[in-house]
Amino acid sequence: MNDRRRCNIREAANHDNGPVAVPVGFENDTTHPLQADTDRGEFGHISLDINGLRCLCGNRGCLEASMSNLATPSRYLERELSTRARDETARYLKLGIATMINALNPGQVIVGCEITEAWDRLEPIIRSFLVKSVAIVSLAAAATQLHAQSSGAPLAESAAPVAAHPSILARHRGVSIAIIGVATTLAMRPLDEQITDAVRAPSPQRSVTLHRTADLLNVIGGPGFILASASLLGGGYVSHNATITQLGVRTSEAMIVSSLATRLLKGAFGRQRPFENEETPNVFAAGRGFTSKGRTSFPSGHASSSFAFASALTFALHARNPKTARYLGPLLYGTATLVGVSRVYGAHHWASDIAAGATVGTLSGWLVTRHDVDIGAGSVRWRF
Repeated sequence: MNDRRRCNIREAANHDNGPVAVPVGFENDTTHPLQADTDRGEFGHISLDINGLRCLCGNRGCLEASMSNLATPSRYLERELSTRARDETARYLKLGIATMINALNPGQVIVGCEITEAWDRLEPIIRSFLVKSVAIVSLAAAATQLHAQSSGAPLAESAAPVAAHPSILARHRGVSIAIIGVATTLAMRPLDEQITDAVRAPSPQRSVTLHRTADLLNVIGGPGFILASASLLGGGYVSHNATITQLGVRTSEAMIVSSLATRLLKGAFGRQRPFENEETPNVFAAGRGFTSKGRTSFPSGHASSSFAFASALTFALHARNPKTARYLGPLLYGTATLVGVSRVYGAHHWASDIAAGATVGTLSGWLVTRHDVDIGAGSVRWRF
């Protein structure tokens, strides 16, 4: 029956106040309402934020107060930023849709009325969020189709579906990161000595520019990203900006997790560093990494910290502003990769150490952000 059941989201007229309510209708495969006395429910009064806007029903943070036809214009008037107003409405709408999908598992979700006039901007934000949220909460919801239609068209005449099915990689992101990371690390191991010989050759080592660049990248990958995370956290608190604060929280958490995991792995594997002997990349001694600094090569701490910051910031931004994450992500990951290269250049690590560190860091960033649904709403919360 699921492939025939529909969840209709539309805004109903409330006397002379204009369209303000967010009722939800349900239809099964016989097209009869699932409710006995009405064809709509009151999902609009599910509270998304106990500290949110006051709803007409008396509660705070209701879906209706956050995404109805009155909510978006109020943001225009309050902030005079039309793009920001639309984006905030999209964030609440995507959270409401995800809630209904996970609760009802409908075959279709149809969004109607005036809000669809800005669908070209709302749809990418909602689509990306649904791919992420249903992978975490309800795998069955992956089959749900999302439709939009103009306010003048009847709900039965829906437009073509716009939500694509999430890929296997999207549904199992953490496992995918681990598999790809381990495979890359194993693939790099036979090449460790060759790569080290190439970057440690006299020609690149004589370059003053390369040495200065490597020194700068070492600073960025060490205290640099720690300072950046602290700046986000402190700047957000000082400016009372929950979004910036939450970015600082997530990046800090990711780097803490990656640091602890990296330290344990370094101690357990006890791999010899290249500066001890550049011709013996496969020297491991279980447990020696806890007592000898020369045996702490695997994995790279600089790489894990850099990738933790990059992945946490990218994943967290993607929950709020996918477009920004799409442009900033490559820059962050590119910088983290260069930090790793600088560690090989300075004979601090083998190439496979960098791949392992990148895996640990990226997994840490995913771990602390995997349940983020809206980093800009409500109070700031630490994951750990």
